[in-house]
Amino acid sequence: MEHAYNLSLLDQYACRGYVNLLFCFAETSYGSNISAIEHFRHGISRFALAFPVVRGRVRLKPERGHVEVIYRENDVDPPFMVQDYHDKSPSYDEIRKSIFSIQGPKFNGFSQGVENCDDAVIAIKISLIHGGLILCFSAHHSFVDAVGIGVLVRMYAAHCARRDIPQPELLGVDRLAVIKGSEMEDALKYHGRLWIPAQSGASTSPVPEPAPSHFLMLSMNVKISEDAIKQLKSECIEFAKSKGSASYISALDAATALLFACIMRAREAYLSADTVCILNVAVNCREKLLPRLPKEYLGNCGAGAMVYIPLAELLAGLNQDSSTTLANLAFQIRTAILKVDNNLIRGYITMIGVEPDIRRTWSDAPSPPGPSASIMTSSWAKVPVNAADFGGDIGRPEAVRVHLGHADQLCVQPQQVKVNENESLEFVGPLVFSTLIERGCLETLKGDAMFRRWFKIVDECYV
Repeated sequence: MEHAYNLSLLDQYACRGYVNLLFCFAETSYGSNISAIEHFRHGISRFALAFPVVRGRVRLKPERGHVEVIYRENDVDPPFMVQDYHDKSPSYDEIRKSIFSIQGPKFNGFSQGVENCDDAVIAIKISLIHGGLILCFSAHHSFVDAVGIGVLVRMYAAHCARRDIPQPELLGVDRLAVIKGSEMEDALKYHGRLWIPAQSGASTSPVPEPAPSHFLMLSMNVKISEDAIKQLKSECIEFAKSKGSASYISALDAATALLFACIMRAREAYLSADTVCILNVAVNCREKLLPRLPKEYLGNCGAGAMVYIPLAELLAGLNQDSSTTLANLAFQIRTAILKVDNNLIRGYITMIGVEPDIRRTWSDAPSPPGPSASIMTSSWAKVPVNAADFGGDIGRPEAVRVHLGHADQLCVQPQQVKVNENESLEFVGPLVFSTLIERGCLETLKGDAMFRRWFKIVDECYV
């Protein structure tokens, strides 16, 4: 019997792809490849039996661009692939030495294939390399966001380990009922204008012009140590003169402000003098909506906290008093995050409802090739995927990485965890950011004294 599960407007089919998490396991943790493969394969079968919606396919409904998942309880298991990369990839030990920097084209194979699975809800790929394996857990972004994929991973790990887990009522929430927009008048108070759609039927993003060689994008991983990020936060609190409505900042606010400022300064030569720099911070809205959503709500429930700062103002501040400028920017980020509330989110949903196929809003003529003044940032630091215990001899992964696409964004990679003296998990070690930078801007970034003081480039490679 076929079942249909309706998704919400926030689950936007039009612009969603797959979220790929790469779990790194050393060969010493699982013995033989054959036993490890069968361990993961049996786990996905048990997971699908207990939670059959993961056997489904994400489909676009004809009315208003809503999305649904079609599934059958007796359908085949989710896609499961195995590929040998012994001759195509660095060894596991080499990857470990680079702090598991597996972002960029030479590692695309680890997730290659999972995005061609006919809109499957989830897919698994095992890549075998010298000294270990990489497990790619891929989930359709219309079904889950970062928090949601963390829930799915914990469920999959439990089924791999044959642990009895209470079946959460993950599908008990009617997404269409709880993810509702506000009245249009209220929405416009928060968003200012309608997102005017382009011509009817324009459902594809425009093809940009080829970029000149100095604008070729590099994938880059940078790290900031545990001690450094604490010091950076402390200095921002000390030097801030404009805190807005924020009474505090997080260490991540401080690190994000620093990277954003350094990247914009590195792109200065290619941006016009009247440019306004934009930082879009992805915010988890489960506890911001009224009534609140369950913490394990699976769907996409996020909105952007928008920070705007004129490039000229940013550069002048950095040149005159970089400590105060950076500190004020960190508090500006926190103030924007605090403004994401029930009213703003409901207005955002209303705007999507007017034009749910939001690719139409991007279908104008593409911008000329070159550095962008807009960056999106998302953090996986607190999504506890590193703590997932897959059972048997395999146990927990040594590291987990989000394998990004080519979007111009900052991604905070999942942090490592340890069990403290209270037998609870805590995050440890450096924060690792993945981002993109143009070749013509890289040397400027490397020469930035403020960047060099806090961050270290782990690796870089052309996209």
